[in-house]
Parts: sequence; C-alpha cells; structure tokens
Amino acid sequence: MIDPVEQLARDDKWQLGAGDGTLFAPAFPRWLDVPGFWDSATVLRRSVAPLFTITALDDDGREIAVRVTARRWTPSELTLQYRLGQGITATEVRTVHPGGIFVSEWRFAAYRPERIHLVAWTAQRASRVERGSAKWTGALQFVVAAKLDEDDKSPLRARAELACVGGAVSWSAMRSEGKVPEPAWRLTPFVEQWRAAALPRVVRDDADTPDGGTFFAAVHRTLEVEYAGASATFAMRVVPEDESARPPEPAAQTTRQGTFGGTSRKRWADYFAALPRFRCSDPYIESMYWYRWYVLRVNANGPAVNASNAGSAARELRWSGDEVRARETVKEFLRKPSAADWGTALRALDEVWPDAQFVRDVYPLVVAAAEWLAAERDREGSGLYDLARDNPSLELRAPNARSTRIKGIEPTVYAYSLFRWLERAAPIVSGSEADGARWQTMADKTRKVMREKMWNKSAALFTDVEAKKLTQTNVKHARCFMPYATDIVTDAHVAGLEKHLLDPASFFTAFPVPSLSVDDPRFSAEGDWKSRRAAEPWNGRTRPEAAAEVLDALAHMARTHAPQLREPAAVMLRRFIRMMFHDGELHRVNSHEHYNPLTGHASVYRGADDVQHAWINDLIIRHVIGIDANDAAMTIDPLPFGLEYAEITGVRVRGKTVDVLIEGTSITATVNGEISSGTIGSPMVFATPSAG
Repeated sequence: MIDPVEQLARDDKWQLGAGDGTLFAPAFPRWLDVPGFWDSATVLRRSVAPLFTITALDDDGREIAVRVTARRWTPSELTLQYRLGQGITATEVRTVHPGGIFVSEWRFAAYRPERIHLVAWTAQRASRVERGSAKWTGALQFVVAAKLDEDDKSPLRARAELACVGGAVSWSAMRSEGKVPEPAWRLTPFVEQWRAAALPRVVRDDADTPDGGTFFAAVHRTLEVEYAGASATFAMRVVPEDESARPPEPAAQTTRQGTFGGTSRKRWADYFAALPRFRCSDPYIESMYWYRWYVLRVNANGPAVNASNAGSAARELRWSGDEVRARETVKEFLRKPSAADWGTALRALDEVWPDAQFVRDVYPLVVAAAEWLAAERDREGSGLYDLARDNPSLELRAPNARSTRIKGIEPTVYAYSLFRWLERAAPIVSGSEADGARWQTMADKTRKVMREKMWNKSAALFTDVEAKKLTQTNVKHARCFMPYATDIVTDAHVAGLEKHLLDPASFFTAFPVPSLSVDDPRFSAEGDWKSRRAAEPWNGRTRPEAAAEVLDALAHMARTHAPQLREPAAVMLRRFIRMMFHDGELHRVNSHEHYNPLTGHASVYRGADDVQHAWINDLIIRHVIGIDANDAAMTIDPLPFGLEYAEITGVRVRGKTVDVLIEGTSITATVNGEISSGTIGSPMVFATPSAG
C-alpha cells in the first residue's frame, strides 16, 4: 500500500504548508538548524519574519547549547534531532496548520533527571508592531503588519499570538532600541531579565524607539526531564486582526490526533487518500504523481498562485475529485483581466466536470476577459494578439521588440481558445444557439489569420509577427508549437512539427523542451543572457509551463493527425518527468522555475522549489494512463511508454468512476463497475453524459 507521505520523505527539504495559504517556505533559509521558525513565513500571501525560536536554559539562565544531529522532512512535518549538554537529547517536530498556526513540539530524553527551561521568543521590527497592541491573555498577543513585500503600502493587520501549549510559567514583552538580531539568546533583553528561574511576567509596549527598534516577546516553560522523558509544545498563530478577513475554520481543526505532528500527518494522509490512487513500474512517474499533489496543496492560496498558473492548477485539480476548488481557482483569477490560458482551463473543467451553473456564473467574467483582449491586445482588429510589454521573452521574439508591438503565438492561441469556449457557453447561458455566433466569428477569424500570417510555409513553422505590417519574425521558440494543440492546424502542418520539434539540434534535447531552439545563436542552456546569468531566462532553458503546452500539442497531434508521433510523445514526456529529479535521484523530486535542457540541472539559484506552473499530473493521467473526455465520449488511449504496469483507481469523469490497469500492452478499464479490455494503440471509447 502506497503511503505518499513517507514516499516523499527526504532530508534536504523544509517547505511546510497547510493548504490555506499558511506556509513556511523561505527561499534561502538561514536558520533551519535553529529551533522553531526563525525564517520567514507566509499567511494569506503576506510575509511575517521572523516567527519564533526556542532557547534552552538552566536554572541560572545560562543557555544550554543545542546541536542538530539529523533532519527529516515529509509533506506533513519537519523533524530535527538535537543533542544538548548535560546528557540530554531532543526531538523537535515542526508543523504548519490551517488558520495561520506554526507549531514546534519537543520530546526530551536524559541519562539522569534534569530540570531545564524552554523559552520561545520572537523579535519583530518595532515599526511593524502597533504600539500598545501587546498584551498577555494566556498567550502573548500583538498586532503586526504582514506585507506582500518591502514596498507594500497596504499591509495586512495581523494578530500574532505566541504561546506555550498547556500554559506558560512566565513571560515578557518589551521594545528595545537596535535592529532585529539573529536568533541568539545573548542578544535579547531577556538575558538580564531572568530572575529566580523565570521571566518578569510583564508586558511593556508603550515605549518610543527613535531608530525603529525591535519588539521582543517571550513565553517560558519549566520542564522536568525524567528517565521516561518530557515534552513541551510552543506555537505562534498569525491571523488577520479583522475577523471578517479570516478564512473559515477548517473542520479538521476540531480534532487532534494526540500531537500536532499526528494531526498534520493525518491531515496530509487524508488528503492523499482522497485522490485517485496511482502506481507505476516507472518509479519516477509514480513519485512525480504524488509529489505534484503535494505541490498543489502546499501552494493553495499561497503567494505563488497567480493568473499564469491558476489555469494549470485547475487542469490538475479537475482529476482530484475536488471540482469545487478547481472551479474556484479559475473564478478567483478571472476577475483580473489577463492573457492567461483561460479558454483551455475552462474547457478542461467542462470535459471532466460539466456544470451548466458554473458556466452561467463565470460567463460574464469570461466575456469581460475576451473584450479586454480585443480592446487592449488587438487594437487593429487583426484577429492576432499582442505580447504583453512585460513578457520576459519579449526581446527574443524580434530585433525591435521593445520599440514595436509583436503579435505573439501564445496570446493569440489563448484568445482563440477563449473564443471557442464562449462560442459553446453562450447558448448554455441564453438558451439560444445564435448567441454563440459572435464568438464563433472571432474564433474563425483568428484561425484563418493565424494560418495565413503566422504560418511560414517555407520554414514549416508558426511564428510571431510584427504588429503593423504583420511581417513574420521567424524566431524558433517553444511556443511556436502551441497551435498544434488546437484545430488551427491541418495535415499540411504536420511535417513542420516533425521537422523542428523532433530534431535534437532544435528542440528534442535530453530534457525537453528548450524555450529557444538550440540552433539559435542566442541559445544558452545555462541561462546566460547578455553576459550574465539571468533570473528568468527564456533563451534556451526548459520552462515547465511552456514544455507542458508543447507536450500536450505533440500528444494531440499523435492522436488526431499523425500516429507516428505517439512514441516520440511518450519519450519526450518521460524525459520531461526525469528532468525534475536532482541528479536523477529518485527521492529528490522537485519543481523549479526552469532547467538546463542538456543536463537537467534545475534553477536552484532562484530559491523557488515546488513551483506549480505546469500541469504535470494532467499529462500523466491523460497520456500515461490515457483518460480523456469531452461532450461526446470518454476515451482511454495511453501512449506507448513500454511500462510493465501502470494503474489508477478512483478517477471520476463526468459522473462515472473509472479505474485503469495497464499491463504491458493490455488495458483493463473498469467504468462504474463494468470491466472492458483493450490494447495500447486502439482507443477505448465510452459514452458520457453531457453538461446539464
């Protein structure tokens, strides 16, 4: 029986999340081996730094050195082993819980009975703590400004509560001149406040600190470490001061599983258990599957979620069984006009979870997005759409891209997909087929102009065009292949896909798909751009979000136009998944912003792991297992990966429960309890209900 929590365990990760935007994921943590959470944390997409640390003292207030001997991570907890002086060992379990709760649980063992004191303390920039807000209520409370970034002019007023679970023996809070220190006990005012094995039990929060200063707060617990051991738990809760701004309390908060660590593990185990079960003879594909579900949950409502990846998240979430969250993810970001791929995301939801009421709910938002595209990105009414001025790849797309406008392939395909969705949705909303005519006309125009103006017949390539004269730029980049995922292409375009995408000297690299063709003189596998290593290079690095689009396009063509592409599509997807394992090590799965297409080396220098831009589990379910659906039918048609076995159970598609077992070339599909058999290469088709 697969236990994804344990399957993902490793010793080189630290990110913890609760699935509601409560997140501990500092990019470059400095203090992981210091007890507690001293590096920055995130609540409702705002940062609070630091949180708190824990110091061990003897009766006289002398610090007892704490040395890390081991560290272990799973999605549910970060566990550290320590050796202290006086023959004491300790285990700390750090967990993150819904509602902005960060917990540090301790278990001690000793060779002989010892008494120690544990102090959990924080140090906040005084200018961010509202003067007079601190008070003792069984926990030390204060109001702090939580910011999106240093330039945030409208920070969230958040209430922070530092507590010892079960009650503190003593406490103290005060303001001090000077900067926020490192997590060193000797730098706190508490060192000299310690009297009679306790803090002074006072809160002083009315002082003025001319230089900005620091707000210190601490809670203390005395611990008798007997032969049988002893335990203590500290926590900090950070929530909006305005109760109406707080997310609803999750039901799971009302039940504890013995410890906070046990509660976190059960919460994660329940999450994984509710997902379709998957196993595969290729351990990289299997590990990636479970890791991606972790990424989707840990990023939920987090700072990394935006319009550019909300659509990809929805494509994966549609397979989770949680259709509500999938729809809400799209709906939230549709309120902000952008050139994201909303059409594909909406169609993907319709294919698996058709819901006429959802279509009616979002239709006005989608119309607004389409009209914004037409007004802002196609002022000429050409049917082609401009690249955004802040597109990070803009300079690559044409020699004069900064001084003119470029009609880009991706915004044009995004617009096309959006119009096609509206064409289908309009009659559902109004009840009249005629209401889809406007969008059909716009979609047909875009398809026609793309074929005429963006297709370079001699080069056999779709290309961006300059806006004024619609002249082709002829730059070969990964998004040139996006039309192949749509009905824009015909049989006449297939040879171009094979010519460029399957060429190792262009795009079929060891770890596909590079963002710029290898034979472009500006190509750099290492991300060098203008004699420097770039943070967001688009001149050759493999970008998972772009690569996923290309892989989908290749698989689509293999099924609709060119069966000879089925095997290359499987090879490319397998290489793509293998890329996301540091040094090919099975237990070190990752999801970074970009990769070296020749070596697979990830952009660790960016400090951003667990990025959710690409829809990898959607690729696995649709192409490794082969499940796909539309209004007409559900199809099971896996690509030829040459697997000994692959199995998924509990997938819900358009009201049906689907299990698929692949053994060699044989397929066994169970749909609502009815068993059917097939072979790879021959699609299995099942009727499905349409949207109601």
